[in-house]
Amino acid sequence: LEKESDDDEMVYQPAHGSPGAKASSSGEDGEDEEDDPLDAFMAGVNKQAVQDKAESIRKDKERSLKTDKEEDEKNKGLGRADIDEEDMQESYFRFVEERKANAAEEEEIYEYDEDGNIIWTWKKVIDPLEAVDHAAMNYPSFNKNFYHEHEQIK
Repeated sequence: LEKESDDDEMVYQPAHGSPGAKASSSGEDGEDEEDDPLDAFMAGVNKQAVQDKAESIRKDKERSLKTDKEEDEKNKGLGRADIDEEDMQESYFRFVEERKANAAEEEEIYEYDEDGNIIWTWKKVIDPLEAVDHAAMNYPSFNKNFYHEHEQIK
C-alpha cells in the first residue's frame, strides 16, 4: 500500500451562496452586513463588566489601605501581635491535647458486653412488670373454630 502525500489532497471550497462561503468571504463581496442585535448587546454587557470590575478592584484597594492604616495605628506600640495571637496550627494542637486529656475519662464510661456492644449504663433502669396469672382471669368466651371449608373444596 502506498501512502498518499498531503499535496495530493484537494482543499475544500464551499459552493457559492452556501453558509460556508459567506463566512470565508466576509468583506470580499462588499456586502454591508447589519450588526447583530445580540452581538451589540453582549458588547455593551462586556464593556459594563470591565468597568464594574475596575471599580471593584479600586474600592477593594481603598478598603485594604484603610484597614492597613487602622491596624498599623492599633499595633504601633504592641510589638509583634502576630506572635501573641493564636493561629490555626496552635489552635489545632491545643484541641488535640484537650481531646487526649478527655479521652481517658470517656473510655471509662463505656462498658462492653461479650459481643462488643456498648452496655448503656447511663440509661434509666426499668423495673420489669409483674407476672399475670391468666388462668385466674375471667375473659369473655369466644369461638375458636375460625376455619370453614369452602363448598368447592368439600
